Amino acid sequence: MSKSEQLKAKFNQRIDEAKAKLNEAKAGVDSKAASVKADAVAKKEALESKVEAQKPKFQDLKNSLADKKASVKHAVETFKQKADLKSAQTYADWAESYAEDCVECAMAAIEEADYAISESVVAALEVEELSQ
Repeated sequence: MSKSEQLKAKFNQRIDEAKAKLNEAKAGVDSKAASVKADAVAKKEALESKVEAQKPKFQDLKNSLADKKASVKHAVETFKQKADLKSAQTYADWAESYAEDCVECAMAAIEEADYAISESVVAALEVEELSQ
């Protein structure tokens, strides 16, 4: 075998080794991306299930808030007409209950936002996967 053939064989061997390492790295990245995607999808599905389970409660809460808001408004009008301690206490109790319901509503909105974030991560991963 001539010197040039030996060099050519040596370079071809090194190129083959580099290709093998590149394929190995690519397989590792693909595996990790699949794992991340699977985790994101699982989290998304768990959050979707949780959100679906909370929807009736959230709707009841919204209805309750509307009722309480009307009651508080009526209580304010009544309070303005009757400036006595009993009316003031009733108004304070209703206002406190309304505030607590508003906090529950905000918590439900935060859970919905968490679900939306997970869904956006899954969508971004799908775009990345499709663009390759």
